[in-house]
Amino acid sequence: MRKLGNRTYTAGTGPSTPTNTDYTVTAKLIEFSDYAKGKGLAQAGQKKIIISGQGLSVAPTINDLIIKSSVSYSIEDVQTLTEGTTVIAYVCVVKS
Repeated sequence: MRKLGNRTYTAGTGPSTPTNTDYTVTAKLIEFSDYAKGKGLAQAGQKKIIISGQGLSVAPTINDLIIKSSVSYSIEDVQTLTEGTTVIAYVCVVKS
């Protein structure tokens, strides 16, 4: 998972180069069903990625990237699955 750094602009020097931070995650990429696509519950090109919460030091957020097999997927939505106060997983809607 890649957290994108903030880009700033300074008069005279222009835009800064953001510093991105990469994290290793355990995740599963899932296609939306034809039913979900047909009912408008998923847009063209959207997929789900389920990220294990075990051992993850930061939570995924909208606009973070998941990079799998050299393909970047931008997170468009995140749902957190918990058991009590323990995060079990994050279910992310992504688009490449």
